[in-house]
Amino acid sequence: MDINNIDSSYLKYTGIILCFIYNIVSKNVILSLALLFTLISDYFLLLTNNHILIGLLTFIIVQLLYMYFLSTKNINNLYSIRIGLYLLLTIICIILKTNLETILALLYFSSLVMNTICSYQNKKLLIYSIGLTLFIGCDINVGLHNIMNVGTIYQIATIMMWIFYLPSQVLISIGGNKNVES
Repeated sequence: MDINNIDSSYLKYTGIILCFIYNIVSKNVILSLALLFTLISDYFLLLTNNHILIGLLTFIIVQLLYMYFLSTKNINNLYSIRIGLYLLLTIICIILKTNLETILALLYFSSLVMNTICSYQNKKLLIYSIGLTLFIGCDINVGLHNIMNVGTIYQIATIMMWIFYLPSQVLISIGGNKNVES
């Protein structure tokens, strides 16, 4: 549909709703909450294409919930490295007089990368970890999509972000619901 410029937003959103329902049925409270905030983010970023700051803030909440989920699996979340990274990003953003949207995007993306790195510590979370990795692939394409605005890279990124995103959410849902111990 994306290749043919047919709006598939509601179909894509339905896929995320199904991931959310799967987690509710699986009684995974943390991932259900994370997917609820994913639904809120996607509502603002996908369906309304408006309120970017709300979308970014709710995606940061998703990453905080993923960080908590990982801590429940006795995974070292590298908190000191995270704090140092966040402080460094904040200082750089202040020096460069960066806008709030960029600051939130950097905070969100760095949290996603850190969660992905940490998730690979538990081999039983491999499917979940691959889902987070695909999520990074999606966000790289979202970045390219927003930076390029037109042209071939823009068109490819427009398609690739959803080739990565929906499978990422499915794998996070499935992989996070496996009964794992560290």
